[in-house]
Amino acid sequence: MVFPAQPHVQSLLASTEDAPPRRLMRRYLLVCPIPHEVRVDGSIWIDRLWHRDLVEHLRYLPQLVIACPAAATGPGSDGERVKLDVPPENSLRIHILPYGNTTNDCLRTLPRLIRELWRAVGNAEVVHSGVAGWPIPLGWIANPIARLRRRKLVIVVESSFWRVPEGTAAPWTRRLRAAISERFARISVRMADLALFTHTRYRDELHGAPGTAAYARETAHVTPAVWVKGNDVIGTADAQALWDRRLSDSAAPLRFLFAGRFEDVKGIGVLLDALKLLEARGAHLRVDVVGAGARRPAVLEVAQSLSSVEMRVLDAVPYGAAFFGLLSGYHALIVPSLSDEQPRIVFDGFSQALPIIAARTAGLVDLVVHEETGVLVERGDADALARALARLAEEPAALRRMGMAACAAAARHTHEGMHDHRRDLLIEAFGA
Repeated sequence: MVFPAQPHVQSLLASTEDAPPRRLMRRYLLVCPIPHEVRVDGSIWIDRLWHRDLVEHLRYLPQLVIACPAAATGPGSDGERVKLDVPPENSLRIHILPYGNTTNDCLRTLPRLIRELWRAVGNAEVVHSGVAGWPIPLGWIANPIARLRRRKLVIVVESSFWRVPEGTAAPWTRRLRAAISERFARISVRMADLALFTHTRYRDELHGAPGTAAYARETAHVTPAVWVKGNDVIGTADAQALWDRRLSDSAAPLRFLFAGRFEDVKGIGVLLDALKLLEARGAHLRVDVVGAGARRPAVLEVAQSLSSVEMRVLDAVPYGAAFFGLLSGYHALIVPSLSDEQPRIVFDGFSQALPIIAARTAGLVDLVVHEETGVLVERGDADALARALARLAEEPAALRRMGMAACAAAARHTHEGMHDHRRDLLIEAFGA
């Protein structure tokens, strides 16, 4: 079933708002499990962050169709979802797919899913898909169909959650799935007409490193994932004034922030171990953690056990003005990730002139320049993280210098700019 989007709302302006809009005038199918509701009046409501992204897509994809699984049509929360309105010159449609939340549900609906994707791909000229998903990735079906039906294929790789993090144990079933997923990801990106990756390691490992035959096809490009809007990035003068306020009380301990899910893959366990080491060494600094997740009980337990290290556990803050306001009150952002994914929060921190204390992972080494826009420590090394925090807690001038460099980097990486780059690559590959 296909539901039309409701008309009218002015789309966000491109970064080059005075230039004529550049658009890809081809029927474009986006295959992605986007959370949404279709309400009784026919209106479509999208998760707030997805809405933020889809509005950018509409700037340059006037013939966009979204193929995504059906969602529950309950009342939902208007605070979490936004009505999807599009400019009248766009012909956005949602092609609802059968799907399920478990492997058994997916297997039961698989014949219908294949039929619907065959039909949706057949009506498109360009198919935009991925390589991952749960329980069964849509790309495992859509990508081969796109090749069979000789449609142009765009693959975007933003995460690799199927991989087992280095040094961690996993049952053989997960390792088998990881191996299958890795193989399919390599096949998909190498048969794509255009492949986009959030960092160079994904490109080199899945598509081909510079100098290889796969790389020579020039179909692979690195486009980091960014959520922060251009008008959320503070200017140089504002950044200088912000740092004056941050350092106005020289007697107060410096403030560090972890913002993310309380899960091992985000490195929360490494941070907790580092804070316990700092406590044992009598260090004096303040670390706040904001978020939610399975490790919250452990987070609260450690927070209650600390004394010389001040630790607060804060509730999650909605992304937007409130979140950027929260960031402005700190001296550095801690990103101790264990996975290879590229955390978007790096650019959020940069936008508020915050240096990043980050793990040396594939998704972070492209973004954080050691001792220039932040500090890199070895992944999973709690002692190295503790030593970096202790050192930087005594070096406010270094944090300010790195924060100002981070602010300059943020101006080059915005949500609008990311889409402008992807739009230009699409038009170069498939024509305007």
